[in-house]
Parts: sequence; C-alpha cells; structure tokens
Amino acid sequence: MQGKRQTAGVSIRLKILGLALGLSIGFMALLGVAMMALRSTNEGLSQMQGTYYPVLVAAQANREAIERMAETFNTAVTIGELDSLSVTKQYLQDMEKRFKEQSKLLPEKAADIGKMASDTQSYYDAAFGLAESLIQGKADMSKVAGIAAENSQKLQSLTSALTQFQKQREKDFTSLVNQADERTGRTVSLLWVVGGILLIGGLSWAIWTANGIS
Repeated sequence: MQGKRQTAGVSIRLKILGLALGLSIGFMALLGVAMMALRSTNEGLSQMQGTYYPVLVAAQANREAIERMAETFNTAVTIGELDSLSVTKQYLQDMEKRFKEQSKLLPEKAADIGKMASDTQSYYDAAFGLAESLIQGKADMSKVAGIAAENSQKLQSLTSALTQFQKQREKDFTSLVNQADERTGRTVSLLWVVGGILLIGGLSWAIWTANGIS
C-alpha cells in the first residue's frame, strides 16, 4: 500500500511539474511571437521615418521650389529688376541639396533623381540667361519667342517629372503604412490564437492533474 502511494505521489508531482513547464514554454513562445512582431513593426517605422518620409518631404519641396523659381523669373522680367534674379540661385542650391539627399536615401532611384537634377540645372541656365538678357536689353528679339517656348517646354517637362516622383513617393509611404497596419492585425490575431491554444492546453492539463489527485 505504501509503495502504491509513493508511486501515485511521484506521478502527481510529475504532472504538476509538467503543467508548470508547459505553461512556461507557452509563455516564452507567446513572448517570442510578440517580440518578433514588435521588431518587424519597428523596422517598418524606422524605414518610414528615416527614408521614405524625408524623401517625400524633399520631393514636395522641390516641386514647390521650381514653381517659385519660374514665378520669380517672370516677375523679374516684368518689373525689370536684375537683383531679383539672385533669389532664383538660392532656389537652385536648395533643390540640388535635396536631390543629393534623395539619392543617398534611395540609391535605387539615383538615376531618376540625377536626371531631374540635370534638367533643373538646364532649365535654370536657360531661363536665367533669357531673363537677364531681357532685363539688360541685350536680347535678340527675333529669337526671344523661340527661346521662351523652349524654356516653357523644359519647365513643363521638369514639373511633370517632379510631380510624378512626388506621387510615387506618396504611394510608397502609404504602402508602408498599410503594411504596418496589416502586420499589426496579423500579430494580434496570432497572439489570440496562440493564447487560446495555451489556455485550452493549460486547462486540459490542469483538469487531468486534478482528476489524478482525486
């Protein structure tokens, strides 16, 4: 009789230890899932904050800068003030700086960004030269209309490229936000599933152990 009680006691202890071990393993698994999901979310947020958001802000600033540059050229010619043209140089320098930052953050788009930077310089040189010659009265009036039309075409093409680049970066940024939301939703669902499995398994083991004690 004593031997049977001893055997039963050992069995019960093993069951209780097994229950504690199972719950510990389950808790570690749940914690591991949560940590992996958190790491993935943090990586996505870091990418948005460190790459796509700065690129998007710079793209919007460049598009606005080219519009202000064109308006400044027109105003300077209209009022005949040569000093006004100096403002456009600052616009150009700011755009060049932002282009370099974008190329560094998005090396896979460096070729496209370089093309926009080159087109910006080309438009600036042509527009500045035309505006300066008109203000100083040195322009060849027989060629002004053709040069102005060519500059207008350059401006239109450049503005279209800058706008398209900005819209694409907006899509990229929105896509990352949506991916982060989807990952969060999948993580929550997975945690519920794992938690439910652990709960059911723990309760089943506890009932089995309690029946053994009875």
